[in-house]
Amino acid sequence: MPKILQLDRQVANLIAAGEVVERPASVVKELVENSIDAGARIITVEIKRGGLEFIRITDDGCGIDREDIPTAFLRHATSKIRSADDLASIGTMGFRGEALASIAAVAKVELFSRVPGETSGVCYEIHGGEEVSFTEAGCADGTTIIVRELFYNTPARMKFIKRDITEAGYVHTAVRRAALSHPEISFKLIKDGEELLLTPGDNSLSSAIYSVYGRSFAAGLQKARASHEGINVFGYVSNPNFSQGNRTRQEFFVNTRPVKSRILSAALEEAYKNRLMQNRFPACVLHIEVNPSLLDVNVHPAKTEVKFAVERQVFDAVYLAAKDAVDEGDARAEISAVPRQAMRFETPEPKKYTQTAIPQSTGFRAVGQMKIPQQDRRQEASLSDVNELPGDTLPANREGKDAGRAQENKEYHEYSVAYSTKTGVRSFALPERSAPELRQPTVYYKTSEAPALPKWKIVGEVFDSYIIVEDGDDVLFIDKHAAHERIIFERLKQESAKPLSQLLIEPIVLQPDRDEYDALMDNRELLTGMGFDIDEFGGGSIIVRSLPGDISRKDGAAMVQEAAQCLIEHRREGLQERRDETLRLVACKAALKAGSMTTRAEQYALVEKVMQFDDIKYCPHGRPVAAVLKKSELERRFGRS
Repeated sequence: MPKILQLDRQVANLIAAGEVVERPASVVKELVENSIDAGARIITVEIKRGGLEFIRITDDGCGIDREDIPTAFLRHATSKIRSADDLASIGTMGFRGEALASIAAVAKVELFSRVPGETSGVCYEIHGGEEVSFTEAGCADGTTIIVRELFYNTPARMKFIKRDITEAGYVHTAVRRAALSHPEISFKLIKDGEELLLTPGDNSLSSAIYSVYGRSFAAGLQKARASHEGINVFGYVSNPNFSQGNRTRQEFFVNTRPVKSRILSAALEEAYKNRLMQNRFPACVLHIEVNPSLLDVNVHPAKTEVKFAVERQVFDAVYLAAKDAVDEGDARAEISAVPRQAMRFETPEPKKYTQTAIPQSTGFRAVGQMKIPQQDRRQEASLSDVNELPGDTLPANREGKDAGRAQENKEYHEYSVAYSTKTGVRSFALPERSAPELRQPTVYYKTSEAPALPKWKIVGEVFDSYIIVEDGDDVLFIDKHAAHERIIFERLKQESAKPLSQLLIEPIVLQPDRDEYDALMDNRELLTGMGFDIDEFGGGSIIVRSLPGDISRKDGAAMVQEAAQCLIEHRREGLQERRDETLRLVACKAALKAGSMTTRAEQYALVEKVMQFDDIKYCPHGRPVAAVLKKSELERRFGRS
């Protein structure tokens, strides 16, 4: 008896279905692609119980001829290609002829179709790959396919299916990508009787993005376009200030086909090099047009992966499109001082002094001087407000070597710094009138009550990112973003009972996508405990009335959207884990950015905190706050030891 037997048609179809039909979203993707190839201009997708119980796809396309319908449900039956040569230049979404056969093998399927011009349509019913009925029916032009009881005859597959809401999310993603790949088509998605998505089909990519992702996401995008060696790239990329916590918002379409590609992601992220913080990613909706003869889409059962014959050219085209867009709209080209609000470390109310109010006879003595560049004069008003920067002061020359030295230098202006004898808190005080000679200011404190001066001193700053501190025999390089982020994070945790919140004079109205909306509304109490005041505003919109005290209004929209993404990503975790992850996000957004300019006063306040508390060694994401270079290592490198 032979040991090798040919499997019967039903078993072969079930095996093939396992490759094509992984979950309900796979069914939706394949049927929507058929509707697109049929020339539809309106496509409606309706699901129940995540698509396991019911899927209906309706289009207004060309329909299927009566005599072709039974053949369409046979394996490898297709109207898209005729010969092997056609595989070298595929221009349609589908081409293998496996989708209908695979779906019918594991579900109960009904098809209604009418070709425009015909007086009636047909209804074809097939269960588990076996034809049940084939009759005339009254129906509109186009095709409607109903899929019921998916995997009813393959119960083993059900153990790999997730909850209904998760499966519905996968379906939402499939329809979303179809809508972004074909903005000329109007897509509607209905889940359990509720409309989740509706795009206008006006052939505008920006309109499709707005409908799919909401106004807040669309507002953070910039138009991108480039042509390079016959490859065209067009679409939208995110502003560097509108980064994401993962790559889920990177949408690439090659010849209108949604694809996943490391080459395309790498090209996009290369354009943002040195513009985003670690573990932050750009978002995009980019279309890449390539000669079909230079493209192989037949490399994956789901047709989501492609191979390029000209990888280098494709990389360069995407890079150039993204780079030009980012360069044109990068808000960091105008570097400004960090908002005073971002550096609040203490809140006591100290006494204020001016230089004229502190005669030498009171017991105060000069111990050092400070030089404040003329360019920092723009900060005089905020420096005079002690409540804005309590405790932020420049270190005096502890040896007193430079005391009393005065120079005439018009690049500098003066203000005084004094210690409050009651609170021990250092405070800024501007001179009551500007001095014509622009002398260097002098630091005073009361001899009998002066606090101990630190053993360390700030040497300088490099790359507008790392503060150099000499501490005994150690030289510390402090990452000011990581340090400030950790300081804010610890403070936010302590303020959880009574968070510092700022009421917005002009509230922010956002229209997030459905997943973000649900995440924000489901976690409203958690967000309130961080300083957010978020409420429903009707029509799927939300209104933000308050933000955490460290977040500026201009960053408010992006902050709320990123918080929603964070909550979605960690939705399976407990309340405390979700809270900590969101606090890390808030702290990161509020912290000083690497590459931003800071005054010596701000540097000193930051270093003082780092040196004062041993637990400020890592940022909330685990990156080190400081790197240490030993004096002995320096001496060894210079041949002194």
